[in-house]
Order: sequence, then C-alpha cells, then structure tokens
Amino acid sequence: ANEVSKQIERATKSWAQACIKVQQEGVTRFLDAPNDEDGNNIIADNTFNGTDFIAIASDPAHAAGKSSGVIELYFTPKIPNANAFTVAPECDIAVVGDDTFIFVGTDQNNGQLDIRYRTLAHELGHALDNLPTRDGNDPDHIFYPGGRTLFDDEINQYRRITHAIEASARKTRDPPSEFKKPGNTLLSSY
Repeated sequence: ANEVSKQIERATKSWAQACIKVQQEGVTRFLDAPNDEDGNNIIADNTFNGTDFIAIASDPAHAAGKSSGVIELYFTPKIPNANAFTVAPECDIAVVGDDTFIFVGTDQNNGQLDIRYRTLAHELGHALDNLPTRDGNDPDHIFYPGGRTLFDDEINQYRRITHAIEASARKTRDPPSEFKKPGNTLLSSY
C-alpha cells in the first residue's frame, strides 16, 4: 500500500504543471491473479505480459471495483521489455470498453519500482490523451511522451511536459462513446 501511495504522490507532482491531481479512490486491494483462458495462473511464471491484462479485465473479482472514469491501477510482476503499460479505450478491445488500465511492473529494487522513473506519471499521459503510443526521442527533461526511462534527480531531467501535451491530457473525449478519439473522461473538478 505504501508503494501505491508513493507512486501516486510522484504522479501528482509530475502532473501538477497541468493542474491535474491524482487521487486514489477507495482502499488498496490485494487480489490473487486470475487464470488465463487455459486455466493457468497468469503470473505463475513471475512475469506479466501484454495479454495477461485480458484475464484481469474479464475476471469478476477484479471487475468488482471497476468503473468508467476511474483508472484501474495494477502493480504486477516483471513486465518484459517495459516498466509499465497502459490499456486505454483507444486500444479498441471489447473487454476493456471505456475503461482504462495501467499495469506497473515491480521487478526492480526488491519488488518496488523506483519512483524517480516517474513511471505512473508517464503512463497517466497515455491514459489522459488516449492516443496510440507516441514515445520517442524527446529531450531529457520530458517525462511524457519520452521514449527513455530516466531518473528525475536532476532539475533538468525527466520532470516536464510540453504545453501541447498538457492541452492534450486535459482534453475531454467528445463524444465519450467514440473510443478512438483523443481525450479522456477521467478528469473532474476538485
């Protein structure tokens, strides 16, 4: 639960420049991993791959807390070739619908992902703009859509977004039922 709070706090600091506050809704739940369509536990191999999320999105125990307008955040075992990934409505996957899922791998540093990577903050960018991945060769000071994983220890490294990204992240998807359109239905006034 402490790891979740740390990641949310760092994501809130990251997105404050866009006046976006990240809040946890409800309590942290610890759930057993579901089985895949073949009846195998999806994390029995101690990894979480790009299709394991289908089992989570389809599992009644996991779906019980799910609601539109809320990001479902999961901390998982190692994700091969990534720190995390986001499944947003733009992915156009039936079982996902208008829900948004973020999966963060926790294989580094004794089961905790170093918060200096701003991993959750980066993934929130994908969730908020609802666009296909645009991670590329941005300058070192950009954490989203930056194509590298850097630490944010330096004042000029991995701490900023551009004004265009800020505007994209704050855009409301219109109409909300058009999942392929940019924007989101995740933000509310506070």
